[in-house]
Amino acid sequence: MKGELKITPFFNLLLGFKKYISMNRWLFFVAILFCGCNNALVEKPISEKNEIPRYSIISVIHADADYLFHKDGKAHQANEKALEKSIKIAEQAEEGEVFIFHQKPEKKAWLVFPKKDREWYHYKNGVLINKGLYSPLNGGLETEALLYKKYSEVENIVRKPMLMYFGHEIPTFKRTYHQSQENEKFDVQIFSKDISTLSNEFGIIGVSTCNNGNPLLIHSLNDLADFVVASPQNLHLSYLDMGMFRMLETKPEISEKELADSLALSSFKRLKEELQTTITVSIYDLKKLKSKLPLLVENYDKYIKENKVNPYFSDNIDCASIESLAAYLPEKGITTYYRSSAFGRNNSSVKHSGWGCKDLN
Repeated sequence: MKGELKITPFFNLLLGFKKYISMNRWLFFVAILFCGCNNALVEKPISEKNEIPRYSIISVIHADADYLFHKDGKAHQANEKALEKSIKIAEQAEEGEVFIFHQKPEKKAWLVFPKKDREWYHYKNGVLINKGLYSPLNGGLETEALLYKKYSEVENIVRKPMLMYFGHEIPTFKRTYHQSQENEKFDVQIFSKDISTLSNEFGIIGVSTCNNGNPLLIHSLNDLADFVVASPQNLHLSYLDMGMFRMLETKPEISEKELADSLALSSFKRLKEELQTTITVSIYDLKKLKSKLPLLVENYDKYIKENKVNPYFSDNIDCASIESLAAYLPEKGITTYYRSSAFGRNNSSVKHSGWGCKDLN
């Protein structure tokens, strides 16, 4: 029978292999070392489907940190919830392609070799056609970009790709971001540089993190997207509602503007039912904001340097409350859904500028 291996040759093969190892142990070790260091990708093709998709979604889920939260007395991992939502959308994307990158902690085999613990999935027309394990090349998204470029059909898709990033706050300046990669740094500039290798033009970038609806991050994405959806203040990792991408199936003609607004509004409504804390979700129209951002960023940089405080360790406040910045905040090109907290110092506020700045006072 084709593919059948007889017992006698099999044991002869084992004996030969054992003899080879005993005589060439150093070659064997070098081979393991070479494979462990150079093979960053482990690929596993699942099936094939030939229809060219109409749209492309990329979901990047950072999981190399603590994402534990409690709801109704039960413990949950927020990154796992984000993964579940991403897979659900991928399975419903009958006319699209979806890439999911689950950035799990990096472990070491024998304390030396990368075990390729991060997972990636590629769905096409609602079917899982490829998946595998991989190791990062740095603290950014270089390996993710390589996989996307290799397997995506984005060159044949008229619609601009959509990107969702789930994680903790992307630091303003270079800091360790991955618990298992203490020597790798990550910040706003690395993030924008690496996603530009995924695509140089996105329809929507959703940043489902805390405090990243700020002048520096929005400016760094200025030439990369039509719309950015983010929170200028402190919100939960999985707050953006991936379910709204279902509209790409039910309403194929939907514009990026309408989809971005639905994404933000749906997330805001759900959060209102779940939280008593401040909720702020903003939509940034980068075409309208483009000319206004450089002056705002220049003055925000000045504000940070004058205070001489590392901004990573403080939450955002409304930039409009900072006297030196209020005059530079663009009003056109930004839509903000806001509800103040039920308690605390800001519980009487009725609106938010949509811009978050570090509270350094």
